[in-house]
Amino acid sequence: ATGKFQHLMPATMHRHDAPADLFHMARIGATLAEDCGPCALLAAQGALVDGVDRDLVNAALAANPPEGDLRTAFGFGAAIGQQLVEAAQLGDLIEAQYGRTVRTELALTAAAVRTYPGLKRGLGYGQACALTRLEV
Repeated sequence: ATGKFQHLMPATMHRHDAPADLFHMARIGATLAEDCGPCALLAAQGALVDGVDRDLVNAALAANPPEGDLRTAFGFGAAIGQQLVEAAQLGDLIEAQYGRTVRTELALTAAAVRTYPGLKRGLGYGQACALTRLEV
């Protein structure tokens, strides 16, 4: 089973058309919705490697992204992570500004990153997730 699971990682990081900062705001928003500190830090490190500004990443980790499209993307990811009906409206805003492909990339990463915290908890590794300091 774990051999097949390793193929999920490339899907969670698929970004072709989405701007890096927008993509990672959705990714971090969804990860934080799962209340998983170590996973959020992994998402933050991925954002840094992808060229996203450290201050922006730390603002996202504090659930305080800047106003505008980045906050919309963060909210979109969080709404997907929490299975909120608002995800549709936020997705519509993203699609109107960036197109269907970008919306799809953000939705895919937000939905897929939820797998890791769930798997960790299911395997008994998630007891201290919320105790992690969230800053890079």
